[in-house]
Amino acid sequence: MRTLFKRQSKSSGTKPAVAVLDAQAPPGLAFTRALGRYGVPVHVYSPQRFPVARLSRFSSTFGHCPDPEHAEKFLPWLQSEVKKGNIAYVAPTSDLIAFYMGEFPECFPKDQAAAMPSKDSILNMLFKDRFDAACKANQIRAPWTAFPLSVEEALASASSLPYPVILKPKSHVGVGWARGVVVRNEKDMRAAFRPYPVRPETKMLMERFPELQWPMVQEYVPDALKHLYSISGVLSPTGELIAWAGSRKTLQWPPTLGVGITFEAWNDKRPVDLGLKFVKAAVGRGIFELELIYDARTNDYVAIDLNPRAHGHIAFDIA
Repeated sequence: MRTLFKRQSKSSGTKPAVAVLDAQAPPGLAFTRALGRYGVPVHVYSPQRFPVARLSRFSSTFGHCPDPEHAEKFLPWLQSEVKKGNIAYVAPTSDLIAFYMGEFPECFPKDQAAAMPSKDSILNMLFKDRFDAACKANQIRAPWTAFPLSVEEALASASSLPYPVILKPKSHVGVGWARGVVVRNEKDMRAAFRPYPVRPETKMLMERFPELQWPMVQEYVPDALKHLYSISGVLSPTGELIAWAGSRKTLQWPPTLGVGITFEAWNDKRPVDLGLKFVKAAVGRGIFELELIYDARTNDYVAIDLNPRAHGHIAFDIA
């Protein structure tokens, strides 16, 4: 990661503990390892008995918590723990944790709250219809996308869609880790478009944001798997760029619409400069990851995602 401010010494005094609440996921382990290497106490929480981050030598303590997928249980638990002072600093390790953090920023210590994106900025990143609007407002290219709110609305345009298209969640909040599906013709579209099931544990979120139960319809960029890039970094509470890194995804699973497994360094000045300018406007402050696809048809990059959180291959130069 390219650090723009001076790195702190590993022995720069006592550091406050950070809670990692996705201890079973790659970003949770990455956060635990990266912070622990700099002497930051990491308190690992999970509904599981032996999540992978608990086994890290950099994990300081372990505690049980409700499953983050169970919003009705997890959100009040986290808010209560923060209010009591049992948890002060939280690592933004997933979309869901970032969403929960944005629900009660006033309960966090002032420096944590000042380092987090605003609630509106978090929702603008996590919900793809709002992200698409942010791209348009900042003149950032994004793939063609539609956001139907019913089967009838989606199928009314099924004969005129620019196939192939992708059906995927508007957000992982409330939907879980569904990755989407490629639809290649009108017949498949009519068979595939349906609402995501409302699970008991996510009912509260789906009732609050009913639009999330409907898939978005997005243009499929040819050879996208060969041209997936990301710009990650941290913005200060005043919006200054503290550090950033560029990477290219070289392997993911499943191959078509999957989770990244291996990455290599990448730095193409034009899209990086444009992406960082967009991030400053859309995010404001805090950790971010902007995902891009190179579109050979237009010799340009399109933005497909912006996350207010860490990811599985993150590392820190500052802790």
